[in-house]
Amino acid sequence: LHSNLSASERLAEWARVRSGEAAIVLGARSAVFAPLTNLGLVVIDEEHEGAYKQETSPRYHALHVAIQLAKLHGCPWVQGSATPSLEAWSAAEEGEEGREGLTLLSLPRRTADAKLPEVFIEDLTAGYRLGSPGLFSANLHDAIEETLDRKEQIILFLNRRAYAPFVICRDCGHRTMCPNCSVALSYHRRADRLRCHQCGHHEAPSPECPNCNGLRLAPFGVGAEKVEDIVRETFPTSRVARLDRDVASRKGALEEVLSAFRTGAIDILVGTQMVAKGLDFPNVTLVGVIAADISLNLPDFRASERTFQLLSQVAGRAGRGQRPGRVFIQTFNPKHASIVCAAAHDPAGFLDKLRKERKDAGYPPFRRLINVVLSGENRPAVVAAATEAAARLKPVAAALLGPADCVLERVQNRWRRHIILKLPPDANPAPIGKALLGFAPKGVQVVVDVDPYSMM
Repeated sequence: LHSNLSASERLAEWARVRSGEAAIVLGARSAVFAPLTNLGLVVIDEEHEGAYKQETSPRYHALHVAIQLAKLHGCPWVQGSATPSLEAWSAAEEGEEGREGLTLLSLPRRTADAKLPEVFIEDLTAGYRLGSPGLFSANLHDAIEETLDRKEQIILFLNRRAYAPFVICRDCGHRTMCPNCSVALSYHRRADRLRCHQCGHHEAPSPECPNCNGLRLAPFGVGAEKVEDIVRETFPTSRVARLDRDVASRKGALEEVLSAFRTGAIDILVGTQMVAKGLDFPNVTLVGVIAADISLNLPDFRASERTFQLLSQVAGRAGRGQRPGRVFIQTFNPKHASIVCAAAHDPAGFLDKLRKERKDAGYPPFRRLINVVLSGENRPAVVAAATEAAARLKPVAAALLGPADCVLERVQNRWRRHIILKLPPDANPAPIGKALLGFAPKGVQVVVDVDPYSMM
């Protein structure tokens, strides 16, 4: 069960489940609403994934729903992950201490006794100190050549779409911004378009700067599309493909690329997080992370946790067969815990460090968060509504942060401000809803997001 099924297909599958013909239901988050009457086991694979959180109305977290479903049916549930969330890890530790929680079951070895890859951390600041910065460190460059010589395959990972994240005027510094959102337009070279990855707006790049009429406009930064081009130039005899949302949006392209990679028709696969998860190609012996800092520097309290999870997952693509694997992680923060622990294949060590940070700062699992987001087309109205909402909420919140502009201050022509509430970990959020009962500011939408996954 998933959202890509047509209405008739969904109905047919629903009927098979309802009649008992289908004994196993496999699906995305909406599968938790399947009409099962005799549930015996619930498995939530990759339990740490943010995709389990529905970010539009009706808002729910499929993991929480699945757990409640298992409790209602009196059956066990399994949360599977090679990089468990801190919440799950803490619950497992409580279970070991005799309190109500999860039971930790570890799988310390890979399938078929495959060895974990050797991971090398490449300090990108070294290239700048020597005056020769480049996309590939010398060690990663040499490793790519060696791997190609052995007729083995390579995955290069950069979690950023497009050719460049923005276009800048080199005369005045002006960036081309989205007219609907407070983000710069990304440059897609193949299509020769500037695109907003928030609202979908796109336009042709201008030949001159709208601010100073200068002609020195140029893409700035690196995206997966640019990595693909540089790989082709640097290793001209290799067969290269890219896999990201732009490529996968073309019908059949995802299956075509993966099939070609599986059969060995592609030597180097460049991609975003689409190449980091669930792929099993025994001939991949080298993984290169072009820039590990992209997700690390996001202004979100889960940034380091997501970075560790993503690096661990993409590193796991190397050496899944009989040949040993190598991983090179390029970063400007070589001593950061998420980088060091991912390189050491040490989730327990990372989670222990993360637990202390979260406890000191008062974030989950030591506090329960509620994010109240107010948005509207008129900024003064949004600011006024946020101020009033904060006054209503202050008496019922143990701690209140804001109101403040969201990180993405404007999306789809709507200004956004938010208020973060910190409650005891087992607190009932109902008083928050009661405090806002009847609060309906004109032209402003109010969203109460309980247990938010993203704070952007």
